[in-house]
Amino acid sequence: MPPRTIVAEGNGRRGSASVLSVIVEDTRDPVRNLALDEALARAGGPAPMLRVWQNSPSVVVGRFQNVGQCVDMAACARDGIPIVRRATGGGAVYTDPGCLNITLVCSRPGPEPRLDELLATAIKGFGLPARAVRGEGTGGVVMLAGLRTRRAVLAHAVLRVTTLRTYGTGYLPGDTACTLADHGLGISLDAVRAGVFGAVIERFGVACARPPSRAETRVADRLLSSRYLDITWHLSGQAHTVDPAGMAVFGNPGG
Repeated sequence: MPPRTIVAEGNGRRGSASVLSVIVEDTRDPVRNLALDEALARAGGPAPMLRVWQNSPSVVVGRFQNVGQCVDMAACARDGIPIVRRATGGGAVYTDPGCLNITLVCSRPGPEPRLDELLATAIKGFGLPARAVRGEGTGGVVMLAGLRTRRAVLAHAVLRVTTLRTYGTGYLPGDTACTLADHGLGISLDAVRAGVFGAVIERFGVACARPPSRAETRVADRLLSSRYLDITWHLSGQAHTVDPAGMAVFGNPGG
């Protein structure tokens, strides 16, 4: 768990109101994690916000993906691996406790989160070249996606540290994902988490840890009831229920 307050000598403006909120929520339920992630971008809380979290074994597909085309559903059913859909675009990814999920939310209007650059800085600190973030010719160790709302820009990433389920990539045909361990880097999850915190806090200068606010929790609960607890949402991208908060329910998923 991150310290309650951190002050770093970096590019952050320590006298400003732009204090980085480190959101602390200890769950590995992928459905609740995705609902909270989206809620942080929609609830209008004070930004910037950082969240580093983990999922239990699961396949997470992009907002507009066709599950039948990008996931080996028979393999997931065989091994009891849930398939869940996030609100952001991009491709499918297998996650488990060997991965760190990193979410950075910034206010609109304002600077872009640039999470890719911050993770490249962290990875360089581990002794790997920055090109290992996305990979050159092979799969990288990071997958990035984003979401824009009226109030905020959310960027999130999966940083693959080690493979806890060796058959994990078998759920995604053609997946060339690599981990830090595949690059020969023997580093613990705690050390990687600390490196990520360090890179982001160096950018913002001041960070304070807090749990999700009441408003963020209410929005997450609404998202759970309107889509994330609906199997139709995860398999097709459509939900049977209407969000009581009037949040946008997007169109049909593409391929």
